[in-house]
Amino acid sequence: MKSSSVRNELAAGWIFHYVTGASLALTYPLLYLALWVPLPEYHVVPALLWGLATTLLPWVILYPAFGWGLFGVTAPKGTRPLVSASLAHLLYGLGVGIVLTIASQPTVLASTGLR
Repeated sequence: MKSSSVRNELAAGWIFHYVTGASLALTYPLLYLALWVPLPEYHVVPALLWGLATTLLPWVILYPAFGWGLFGVTAPKGTRPLVSASLAHLLYGLGVGIVLTIASQPTVLASTGLR
């Protein structure tokens, strides 16, 4: 927060954020496959839990990098890093769950030729 700006840092940060999010979205079904666990028919609840689990990344990597400590305990007043990250990542998990539930329906799979 006190360091000087670096050219294009905001754009680089957002690009990294979305690339990380896409990678973690792909990691969710790959984890099932790697553990030889059948994918659930409906992904919403497991993906919500996955989204909540991804909240650990800002809590233990990003916030300490900001100088806010683990879990953002020393964040500036008015910020709510635990709440905001949790809600955002739950919505992320909801999105992953909805997309995977729709995409895994037999009619969708049949129309893509994947089944």
